Amino acid sequence: MKQLSKKEIKNLNELISRFNLRIDEKSRVAETDEFVLVDFVPFLLKLAGNYYPALKSDISVFPNVYIDKGAISFIVKGADLMRPGIAEFDEFTKDSVVVIRDRDHKKALALGFALFSSDELKTTDKGKAVKTYTYVGDKYWK
Repeated sequence: MKQLSKKEIKNLNELISRFNLRIDEKSRVAETDEFVLVDFVPFLLKLAGNYYPALKSDISVFPNVYIDKGAISFIVKGADLMRPGIAEFDEFTKDSVVVIRDRDHKKALALGFALFSSDELKTTDKGKAVKTYTYVGDKYWK
């Protein structure tokens, strides 16, 4: 585990600004092969050489996709989200990071990339809608 300097944190903040996330330079920030930890909590995941938000980061900045009960068991096993499982959603653009939430309890279950914009989702009722990259209970969550 490597502690990051203020300059490294500044560079990292530039990389993640596209997600509207920011790491406070006063925080304790460390990097491993799989994570960037902020105050010992996984904040970013390192996947295929890129940084992506973790479920324990500030996910309130991302649009939400609410799923029905029938889709929950699939999502918490790492499945991608199919359009029929979506009950409602916020506005977003294609390729946005979205939070997949349980419609009834509003709990965050996963993060993924929108394969369509919200406008496009309104006009379809089948197919894969969100490519999931992290979910509750995966190795990053633990």
